[in-house]
Amino acid sequence: MPIITNYYKNFVIINVVENLFGEFMDKFVVVLCTVDNLESAKKIARIVVEERLAACANIMQGLSSIYHWEGEIVEDSECLLILKTKATLFEVLKNKILEIHP
Repeated sequence: MPIITNYYKNFVIINVVENLFGEFMDKFVVVLCTVDNLESAKKIARIVVEERLAACANIMQGLSSIYHWEGEIVEDSECLLILKTKATLFEVLKNKILEIHP
């Protein structure tokens, strides 16, 4: 059953996969991260995959987002990054995203 385990500005960890195959398998997480344009999404995806912080990055374009920002409700077009990684790598991945996210 998917669960939201944590939320940060611009990204969220979902779907912790429990250790189904014994002690040899790590827990995995799917990280969602919104980005304002395709160029930024590709840049972040390439960096985190090259640095092996994520095994895979998917980019979905054409996302419509409605959210609170500086006391206003804002509606924007964004891209969604879907990043698959080990739970043990999440903190490093989070810090990298915070470092390079526009």
